[in-house]
Amino acid sequence: MAEVAQRRECDGRRIAVDRLHMTLAFHGLLARHEIAGLCRKAAAIRVAPFKLRLDRLGYFQRPRIAWLGTTEPPPELLELVAGLSGTRNAGRNFQPHVSLARGASRPAPPEQVEPIVWQVRNFCLLESGRDGIPGMYTCIQQWRLG
Repeated sequence: MAEVAQRRECDGRRIAVDRLHMTLAFHGLLARHEIAGLCRKAAAIRVAPFKLRLDRLGYFQRPRIAWLGTTEPPPELLELVAGLSGTRNAGRNFQPHVSLARGASRPAPPEQVEPIVWQVRNFCLLESGRDGIPGMYTCIQQWRLG
């Protein structure tokens, strides 16, 4: 994924390789009891492992983010997103992507790229920073699909 950003000359601040991820649901700052509830919800999700084909370079204008995404989200991905959000319609507004660069000064036109096939076997709850202060990602808990 980082090589795609480099080959496509995404300007801005490139996302470090160890921070590349796909956000399935953003929950913001949570209290401990809310985290426990979210972990119980995640543990109850039953979605089969799936292949995610990342084949499209795109750009979000307002936050100025260059990203790598998919032209055809697999149904299992949308089912996973719905399970984490708690609503069946969650997938409608979901734009599956991996941010490659922030503060990109020029929009990358949406274009097809050499596909990267990501075998998705698990998902995790990430915490970014501590006590509401952004920082390193920490995996709080991870779950296997299937």
